[in-house]
Amino acid sequence: MSIFVRMKRSVVALALLAGALVHTAGSAQAVGTTLGDVTGFSADQATYTLSAGTAKVRVVFLEDDVFRLWMAPDGNFTDPATTGEGSKIVTKTDYGTPRTSWRDRGSYYSLTTGKIEVRAQKQPLKFSLYRSNGQLVWSEAAPLSWTDTSTTQTLGRGADEQFFGGGMQNGRFSHRDQTIKISRDFNWEDGGNPNASPYYMSTAGYGVLRNTFSPGSYSFTDPVLRVWVRLHCRPFPPSDEDVAREVQHYALNRLPSPEAAPALAYAGVEATPDERKSWGIIEID
Repeated sequence: MSIFVRMKRSVVALALLAGALVHTAGSAQAVGTTLGDVTGFSADQATYTLSAGTAKVRVVFLEDDVFRLWMAPDGNFTDPATTGEGSKIVTKTDYGTPRTSWRDRGSYYSLTTGKIEVRAQKQPLKFSLYRSNGQLVWSEAAPLSWTDTSTTQTLGRGADEQFFGGGMQNGRFSHRDQTIKISRDFNWEDGGNPNASPYYMSTAGYGVLRNTFSPGSYSFTDPVLRVWVRLHCRPFPPSDEDVAREVQHYALNRLPSPEAAPALAYAGVEATPDERKSWGIIEID
C-alpha cells in the first residue's frame, strides 16, 4: 500500500479531531494485522524507513509539501500499480530530492522539510502531519492495518471538515458522513460511480492519492457509528465480550497517555458495573 499526500497552498484552520476516515483497497475483512511498535529506523536523504517487526513503512519526500507513505507488510517494498505498460497511476517521476531533516523526539520521530513535519509515533507506529508552524493537519486514529486482500488507514476527522473528490461520484459533492466506492460500476445515474478515482481532498488543506488500481472505498464517517454498526449489523446480538473488545479497540488509540492504557482492562466482562461506568468511554445499547 502506498499513499501520496500533498499539502494545499492555502492554510485552513483545523478543528479538534473527532472522527475517522477509512480506506480499504479490496474487500474489508474483520480479522487483520495492525502495525505494532517501532523496532527500527533508518534515514537516506529524503527517504525514511521505519520497521515494526517484519512490516516496514517508508516516508519518501518528493517535494517540500509532497510525500509518499509506503507500507510493506512483509518488509519487501513493491510497486504493483506501476508494473506493465500503461498501468501507471502516478506518471510524474522527475521529482528532485528536497532538503529534509529528522530528530528523535523520544515518543516519536520528527521528519521535516521547510513546510511540513511528519511525525512517526513509536508505540504503536502511527503517523501525523503538521505544518511548519506546528498546526495539525491530520493524524492517524489507529495504526495502518492489512489482510491478504486489503489495507486500511484511519484518520481523525475535524468537527467541520469536508471531503471532496473520488472521481465521478454521481449526485454527490461533499462526502462528509458518507462512504464512497472507488471502483467502476458503469452506472451513470444518481448514486453511481462510473469513473472513480482513488484521490480525495479535504478542507483541512491536504489531498491524498492511493497508488492502487484495486477497488476500495473511502468512509468519511464517525468511528463511534462504525463501532455501533459492527456490533449490531450481525445475525445475533453482541455478547458482553464483543462489546468490551470493540470498546477497547476504539479507545486504546484515543487515550491521551500510555499510562492510562492498562486501566482499559476494566472494560472487560470481569469488571464490576461500577468499574465499567467509571471510564465512560462509550456506551452501546
